[in-house]
Parts: sequence; C-alpha cells; structure tokens
Amino acid sequence: ANSCAENSLTHKIYCFGGWTGVAINQIVEYDPAQPDVSSLAVVTKAAALPSARYALSCSVNSQNLKIYCFGGYNAGALRQIVEYDPAQPDVSSLAVVTKSVLLPSGRFYFSCVENSSTHKIYCLGNSDQIVEYDEFASGGGRVAVKSAVLPAPRGGLDCAEDSANHRIYCFWGNGTNQLIEYRPLTDTLVTSPVTLPLSLWYPACAENSLTHKIYCFGGYTNTAVNQTVEYDTTTAAVATKAALPSPRYGASCAENSLTHKIYCFGGLNSSTINQIIEYDTIGNSFAIKAATFPTGRVYLSCAENSSTHKIYCFGGYDTASTNEIVEYDPATDTIAVQSAVLPTARYAHYCVENSSTHKIYCFGGYRYSLPVPVITDQIVEYNPAADAIVIKAAFLPNHLYRMGCAKDSSNQNIYCFGGSSENVSFNQIIEYAN
Repeated sequence: ANSCAENSLTHKIYCFGGWTGVAINQIVEYDPAQPDVSSLAVVTKAAALPSARYALSCSVNSQNLKIYCFGGYNAGALRQIVEYDPAQPDVSSLAVVTKSVLLPSGRFYFSCVENSSTHKIYCLGNSDQIVEYDEFASGGGRVAVKSAVLPAPRGGLDCAEDSANHRIYCFWGNGTNQLIEYRPLTDTLVTSPVTLPLSLWYPACAENSLTHKIYCFGGYTNTAVNQTVEYDTTTAAVATKAALPSPRYGASCAENSLTHKIYCFGGLNSSTINQIIEYDTIGNSFAIKAATFPTGRVYLSCAENSSTHKIYCFGGYDTASTNEIVEYDPATDTIAVQSAVLPTARYAHYCVENSSTHKIYCFGGYRYSLPVPVITDQIVEYNPAADAIVIKAAFLPNHLYRMGCAKDSSNQNIYCFGGSSENVSFNQIIEYAN
C-alpha cells in the first residue's frame, strides 16, 4: 500500500507511506548498489510526508529528478500533491514540499506515470478521469538551456545588458580575464579580443542606461581589489576609472535609472562590509552613503524596481546565510528591511528585474549547512508593490549558484550564464521566460 519510484541519476529507490496496521508517513531509501546486509542498503529518511497515508501513487520527473506523490488515503481520500527532492538534505524545508495545486478529487489505489518526453505525469484509476500534472504550468515560467555555451565552465562572473543593442556582456569568472558577448536574438556567443585588467572572480557590474557603458567594481585575485573598470560596448574600449573606497569582492551593484548613478552594496575584504557606495559615472567619483546594511554581507544580489527607483537586495552571507530582503531608497538614503523573506536563507544567487512588470526574479543560491550544503534550483519571484514572494513552478536545470544573469530588455527574457553546483562549474546559458 506504499508507492516507490527510482531516482534515475543515483538509481536509488524511494518508497513513500504505507500501512503497518496504521497509515505511516515514512520515506524509505533503498540503495541497490549496497550489499543487502549493509546498514546503508535501507535507510529511513529523516524527511517525512506531511501526514500519514497509504494507497498513494508516486512518479519521478526525470528532468528535475524530483519525485511527486499523489493522493492516498488516511481517514479519507487525499487530494494533495507532494514533491520530494532527494538532492536536498532531509532537514531542509525544500526536501518535502506540498504543492499548491490539488487533484480534482481525493483518490487512492490508482497509478501515476511520467511521459519522459514532456515530463508531464498522468494519473489513472479510482475514477473515470485521467489527470495530467505539469510541473511547469500555472504561470511558473519556462526554462530553456540554449545551444550556445561559454568557452569554458565558470562561476563567479558577472553580466550586464547594453539596453540599446540588447546584447549581454559577461566579465571575468573562474579567475579569467575574458569578456564575452552574448546575442540573444541569434543565440550566438563571441569571445571578445579585449583583455580585461587582472584575472578575477566575483566582480559586480551594472550598466549606465543613458550612455550604455558598463561598469564593473572590485573582484578577487588572491586578494580583494579596488578597481573600477568601464567598458564601452560601442567602441569595445576598456578604461580603468576611479578606485573604490576600499578593496572588496562579492558585492552587488545596481543603477538608479532616474539619476544614472550606480549603487554598490556590501562585499568582503578581511571581513564583510555593510557599506553602500554611490558611483557617479559622469564625475567618476565615489561617495560613501550614511545608510548602512543591518549587518555586513557578501554574495548578496540587488536589483532596481525601475518604477520607483528603489533598489532591493536579497540574501547574502555574514556569519551565516540570511533570507532578508532589504530596500534601499537612493532619494532619501534610507534602508528598510522588508516583511517578506526568501523561502530559505541563501547567498551567491542572482536577481534580475522584469522592467515591464517590475517584479524581480532570483535564481538558485547556496546555503552552508552540515553535513552537506544546500544548493537550490529555485526561481523566486518578488513583487515589491505587494512585498510578496512566490516560488515559481519552473526551476533551473541544475542546483546552481555563482552564475551571472542579465535580461534582454526587448522581451524581458532573463539569461543566466555558467554557475557552479558543489565542485562542478558549468558552461551553459539558461533562458527564463515568464
């Protein structure tokens, strides 16, 4: 009366719920690679179903390798759809998620199976209905891995759009000095002959949307650096500008599109930084603002709401990961910690505004934890007008962090480049259309 499904990557089998005289909520993992006498062959997971049930039906989505369990019975037929992610630590709130959608009616003793081409799951029995479940439906957006790839895998890069030509430029990453140009219209990528100063990780870049020049701040090359680099996309010229007030890497920068000044938040040198610094691209000068973050933080991600010109910064790391969302108003130089929070604490994610809806989308992220860290494949939508967070149904193709992302403002599609998962970096380009 339980239901089992295979993780096609690890080939471990997971069994859910069942009946032992009473309904149970257990999740049990069986590893066929282990000798049957081994204590590792059968493991009862710390994670559990939201409630006890039997006669449910579970199927894997072979694209995201998550397992979806439908219905079941316990004092009545259940309508729930429950998602289990074997890649998450059992203690994570992301390991077992009850989906917001429900079956049309409660059902049990039925069967669900995936179409491995479309990754839709179909449930049959206990009714004359055939129910289709599409994890990508319900306004969740669409994720596509593009044909173009980076010259080599990398993380710790940053990217910005030239909003005049709608090309995206990615700078540094994995200790390189490369500048890469991506053309979304044709899905083509060009490695620029321009050599960037130094070989870096973790710069922070933003466009001046008036001149369409891109500015990159700080970075890491065995030590934090204080350089500011200007890239003119029209002439392909690189210029070193005024130095930052102090060296830093892992900051996040965003333009105030009303004044065309750029604001950089946080970062790390010998310790995390709580500063907000303003860069005047016309005067080539910095000002340290009076407002500061509640704590120092590094690997945060910030994006402007271009309707109000307020900037929102998400997550980051100080002595631990944070789930805070912080609003900065350049007009008044004030900080406000928002009531909404990210679904979990995270850092090294990336956030980009859709300038048509003024919603901000945050991709992936990392949270240090023992015995294993949590890397998420989530796409999270933040609505500044409502101060509300929504986890989108669409997800990244990998659990990712340290990528660089930017939008094509002609159609609001967002592109994420490279990134890492554990000790592996990627050369992929991911497109998100919402």
